[in-house]
Amino acid sequence: MLRHREATARSARHAHYHWREFGEEEARGQRISAVHGGHGYAAIGQAEVCRRLNDETLLMAMIETPEAVGNAEAIAAVDGLDVLHIGASDLSTEMGIPGQYQHERMRAAFETVAKAAHGHGKAMGVGGVRQDFEFQSWLLKLGVRYLTGGSDVGYILSAGRADVKQLRELKLT
Repeated sequence: MLRHREATARSARHAHYHWREFGEEEARGQRISAVHGGHGYAAIGQAEVCRRLNDETLLMAMIETPEAVGNAEAIAAVDGLDVLHIGASDLSTEMGIPGQYQHERMRAAFETVAKAAHGHGKAMGVGGVRQDFEFQSWLLKLGVRYLTGGSDVGYILSAGRADVKQLRELKLT
């Protein structure tokens, strides 16, 4: 994921270049090691490593500000990006309507990004919208294909709470 950076096509192109050609700037060596490990530790030339990284890495641009929504068309046009992904929690907070994912301004943002993504042959993703299956259904009908409906920590906490609830309900006689 291209993190919360400047919300422009220029920054997306710059980030795309560094990710696709080198892996994340701070981890070039680690990324090359990961490719070798994933391919039987064969001797692989740098050009082949870059090609494999390009082929095997899903590159997502985070859309987390109103500015990014406004630039969605230009961001979607960046060659090499695979997904435009709305961080709904961050975007709604930036818009001054935290957590109000069904607010008309949020719906308009989802529709704007979906149109841009689909118009450039990209997938659309949304994260942060949890436990509202009716709204998630609307997003899927809108064309969202990468829906983050929870997180590892959230799922672990949910399971833990269920276990604690069952333990508290035990009748000890």
